[in-house]
Amino acid sequence: MKTIIGTIVFVAAVLAIGAGGYVYFGVYDVAADIPHTAFVYWVLDTARDRSIEARARNISVPGRLGDETTVNAGAGLYAEMCAGCHLAPGMEKTEISQGLYPR
Repeated sequence: MKTIIGTIVFVAAVLAIGAGGYVYFGVYDVAADIPHTAFVYWVLDTARDRSIEARARNISVPGRLGDETTVNAGAGLYAEMCAGCHLAPGMEKTEISQGLYPR
């Protein structure tokens, strides 16, 4: 029984070191124009969802969220800081938006 547990621990350690080296030495391509593997998508989605869930527990939605002034302020900020890459209704594709992955 000790041999089996020792083997499992050894294999897990080798896999962890291998995965760490794979990431550390830049073997995995994280370019924005190349799709990730299904496993990497799962890891990223799970990390994002769990992180949001953990940090959003104590956040209450502002009561003025639908207020016209708030919406206009948000739209202005989006137009100023986000639309160049993420576009907005009626916008032509930009050089930046065409190179993003996912589209």
